[in-house]
Amino acid sequence: MNYLIVNIILFICFIVSFNCIIDPFQHYRKATIYTFDYSGNQKYLNPGLAKNYDFNSIIIGTSMTENFTLDKTKFFMNKPIKLSIAGGKAYEFKQILDIAFSNHEIETVLFGLDIYSFLNAKESYNDIPYYLYDNNFFNDYKYLLNLDTLKRSFNVLLSKKNNINESEDNYNHMFEWQDNYQKNFNLENVINNWENRETIFKHKKSFWDLKQLENNFDNNLYKIIVENKNKKFIIFFPPYSILTYKDWQEKESLDTILEFKEYMYNKLIFLENVNLYDFQIAKNITHNLGNYKDITHYSQNINFWIIDQIYNGNFLLNSGNKNKIEIDFRQQINQYKIKF
Repeated sequence: MNYLIVNIILFICFIVSFNCIIDPFQHYRKATIYTFDYSGNQKYLNPGLAKNYDFNSIIIGTSMTENFTLDKTKFFMNKPIKLSIAGGKAYEFKQILDIAFSNHEIETVLFGLDIYSFLNAKESYNDIPYYLYDNNFFNDYKYLLNLDTLKRSFNVLLSKKNNINESEDNYNHMFEWQDNYQKNFNLENVINNWENRETIFKHKKSFWDLKQLENNFDNNLYKIIVENKNKKFIIFFPPYSILTYKDWQEKESLDTILEFKEYMYNKLIFLENVNLYDFQIAKNITHNLGNYKDITHYSQNINFWIIDQIYNGNFLLNSGNKNKIEIDFRQQINQYKIKF
């Protein structure tokens, strides 16, 4: 029995020590003994990146921002990092930005303002590893004494991607998904996505509550912007395909969503530390369904296009043009005829 107890203790010590040394989520330090390939659950990865990497600018948002490459944004962002969360919610983005702001002198934030991020999804917060987000060492046992952490420790250490010569390239292309879906950007996939939208998307009118959307915006994105007036926020509405809006229109949720957009317009447009861009009005992008793999997700070429537009100041909203843009966009949706 004594040997059993000793062996159990030794095994526990091995797991804790090994996980602490490898630190596969870079909770304590930036990885140096292996090459990090930035794959896995971003809710686990981003806290360590936000604490321990060297950066002055941040790209953040949902999958609409994952295909940005860091080198392309260096034209207007100093030492950027990408802290995207696929399917992320406003509350999660605020958490990551709070960590980054507490540990670094941040100059610029590029934020993809995805409407879906403001849906009420408190149930999704249950899968957030809060012990990686705080500075409480006493709850780190959930990280160190964890078989999933141990598994990832071995995976990152033995990965075929563990090549120091590729470290910079991995960082530049962190969290990208373009290569995995390169063949999916075609009209056939978009049509299939459209025809199955009833089971894929939650666009019913009852699902979109304007007050709840506004509260999530006010308590998360708007709050962190007004509390950090020394930081520049470049915020953009991602160019979903026009079919996304036609679906909202069909489900009678379009009015609520456009009202919410107007609400955000009016609150952000007068903040001195915000530049607000609306790429959803770009017909040459949103009406060309070949740019998409479904009715919302655009290809990496569109991410690069977005960067060019921001750099050149195109699609920038201001108090003089916002009303016309709102009217023109609603007309654009109403006049579009689905033909395929």
